[in-house]
Amino acid sequence: MLNNIKIIDLCFFVLISILIFPELSSAQEKFVLGKNELEGFTLSGQGPTHFPIGPNFKVYPGIRQTWLINGKTDGETLIIQYAEFSTSPIAFAAIAYSAIKSSAGSWGWGTSSGSIIGDGTWVTGDESGLFILRGNVGVRAFIPVNYQPTDKHKLLNVTNILLNKIESNLSPEIFAFEDSLKQNQIPTNKYETITESVVNSELMNGFTPHSTWDSKWLVDSTNMAMGIRKEWREGGNTVIGFDICRFESVSAAEQAAEFLGEYSIYSGNKINLETRDSLSKIMADWIKTRMGKNMSILGVMDNIAINIYQYDSTGVDTTSFRALVKEMAEQIGNFNNLRSQQQRPGYGGDTGGLYPETELS
Repeated sequence: MLNNIKIIDLCFFVLISILIFPELSSAQEKFVLGKNELEGFTLSGQGPTHFPIGPNFKVYPGIRQTWLINGKTDGETLIIQYAEFSTSPIAFAAIAYSAIKSSAGSWGWGTSSGSIIGDGTWVTGDESGLFILRGNVGVRAFIPVNYQPTDKHKLLNVTNILLNKIESNLSPEIFAFEDSLKQNQIPTNKYETITESVVNSELMNGFTPHSTWDSKWLVDSTNMAMGIRKEWREGGNTVIGFDICRFESVSAAEQAAEFLGEYSIYSGNKINLETRDSLSKIMADWIKTRMGKNMSILGVMDNIAINIYQYDSTGVDTTSFRALVKEMAEQIGNFNNLRSQQQRPGYGGDTGGLYPETELS
C-alpha cells in the first residue's frame, strides 16, 4: 500500500510539473529528434516524462519519445528521454544521479564503444542503454526489451545523431559559460608533459590518437572546472582515455573527484595517487558490478585530478590497467615536484619556459 501511495504521489508530481511549467517542454523541443531524423526507426509516440534527480522522489520534467525499430517483427522499441536544465552544473548533477542512483540495473561511466560522448556518458552492463550529457542537456536512450548485440551500432549511431542535434541547439549562455571555464583550463603543453611518456610506453603499444574534448568536472551545484580529455584506440576493441583537470585549490580537486567517483559506479573509484593503497579493492569491486568492459580510476595529487579509463570489448586486463594507473601517477608526481621546485625562491633550473609561475597555480 505504501509503495502504491508513493507511485501515485510521483505521478501526481509529474502531472503538476507539466501543468505548471509547460514552457519547459516547449523549450526542450529544439533538442528532440523529428520523425525523419532517425533512419531505421519510426516515431510511434511522444509525450511528457521525468528524470529522477535526487532522493525523496525529486524529479525534473522532460520529453519522452518511443521509436519502433524498423525490421523488427515483434514491435521492439527504442526509448529516448530528453531534459534541458537551467545550467550545466545542475544538468551534470541531475544526469549523474539519474544514471547511477535511480536507474534499474548496473550503470557505469563509459559507452559500448569505449569513447566518452560529449561531457559525460553512462552505459548499462549489457550495453542496452546510455545516458548522454552535453552542456545543460541530458538524454537517456535505451532499448528496453530483447536487446541484441547486433543492436549496439544502432544505439551508438542514435547517440551521435542526438549529440549533433544538441550541439547545434545549445544556447549562447552555455557556450559563454564554457569560454569562462577555459580561462583556467590546464594548458595543452602541461597535459602533454604529464601524459607523453605513458602514451609512448610499451603499455600503449599499438594505440593511436582517437579523440580530444574539453572535459567538465563538477565542483558543486554552481561551479565546474574544465579539463582536457584525450583518448587513444587500439584496433576496434580497446580505448584508453586520460582526462586531466587543474583546479583552483586542492579542496576543489578533491571535491570534484569525490563526486565523479561516487557517480561513476555504485562504489567510488577514487584513489590517493601517491599511495594507491585502495586500488586493488576498487578494481575487485568494479569487476563484481559486471562492468568489466569499462573501467576507470580517479586520482588527486595537489590541485590536479585525473580520470584514467579503459574500455575493452573482451574485458579489461586488470594487470595492465593497474600498471597504467601506476605510471600515470608517477608522471603527475614528477610534474608536481618540478612545479614545486620552479616555485621555490632562488631556483635556477632551466625549464625552457614550460613552467612559468603564472600558469602553475
